[in-house]
Amino acid sequence: MRLQNRKILLLVDNAPVHIIDENVSLTNVAVHFLPPNTTAHLQPCDVGIINSFKVSVILLLICK
Repeated sequence: MRLQNRKILLLVDNAPVHIIDENVSLTNVAVHFLPPNTTAHLQPCDVGIINSFKVSVILLLICK
């Protein structure tokens, strides 16, 4: 991307697994975290996917 002079914005939610190593230098990538407690409002698709997954897991556990 640097050779094409492209700039990238990476939006990340506040999940604990999203850790940025401060020793890593990202030249054309800007990483910004979403404000706390806004993921469900800004990413409504996640809510549906997570809900479907929870229902599937619960059904699997009940059927055992």
